[in-house]
Amino acid sequence: MTTFERFGRVWERRDGTKDETTLHEVFERREYLHAEFEAGDVWLDVGANIGAFALLAAPDVERVVAIEAEPSNFAALSRNIELNATNVVSIHAAVVDDDRPETFLWLSKSSCCHRAHVEISGRPKIVVPATSLAAALRDSKATKLKLDVEGAEFALLASVDDEVLAGLDEIVVELHPERTAAPRLVAWREIHGRLRDLFPVYAGPRRPPRGSYAKVLRFGR
Repeated sequence: MTTFERFGRVWERRDGTKDETTLHEVFERREYLHAEFEAGDVWLDVGANIGAFALLAAPDVERVVAIEAEPSNFAALSRNIELNATNVVSIHAAVVDDDRPETFLWLSKSSCCHRAHVEISGRPKIVVPATSLAAALRDSKATKLKLDVEGAEFALLASVDDEVLAGLDEIVVELHPERTAAPRLVAWREIHGRLRDLFPVYAGPRRPPRGSYAKVLRFGR
């Protein structure tokens, strides 16, 4: 294994991936600028990829539970955790909207765009372990949730009762409007409208995002 240092942390080097783009988005472009990391927080990081968000949060919080579905990303996530933090736990699973124990994962050409909720035409698929979002929240004892699931945001949030979501202190969602199986405006109403009713503080776009560029929405207290 070869490594490189970036943003005060040590990372596994994986040639031919988008890992450095992922790090740039989190640490330089500051996609999660409005997320709050506080002592006592337990973050559930759904769609952890190589651990950029998890390791951004780790120095300031009690614990991060990082879940990643794609095997090579999960291996890199686990190694990056080992190199940098003792308060981050990695779990190999896809987070789904029901209680199935495993699911198909369609593999993207990119290292960061695999999907478990909708087929990617012409791409291979593998079987991976699965857990529901409700079970992941319960088992992790999370107080805060970060969700980046390549278009499955609508389905996952719809699968969890308002009472469970309202028990969290903060939710950060990276919304991929062009990848969701639901129509763009339906997904926006579900995520933005519903969570605005549950959380008094919001930071993010005021209108449904257009095109292929993901937007980060933050709901808190």
